[in-house]
Amino acid sequence: MAHRVTLTPGDRIGPEVAEAARWALEATGVAFEWYVQDAGRWAAEAEVRPLPDRMLDSIGTTMAMMLWVPRCSST
Repeated sequence: MAHRVTLTPGDRIGPEVAEAARWALEATGVAFEWYVQDAGRWAAEAEVRPLPDRMLDSIGTTMAMMLWVPRCSST
């Protein structure tokens, strides 16, 4: 059975770092089912909230989260 994990590549550490971490975890041979959810500035621009309900629902579903701390700023 695959481990279900919500992955939230935020805007402080770029998506490329989140992808590298995901690749490293998958290289262990452990099965993962990834639920990728945007957070931070990208989510706020698209949905007005930096932590949208769909992301919080995904975390509740998977009960595991790999978070890259989102930062909301105008710069």
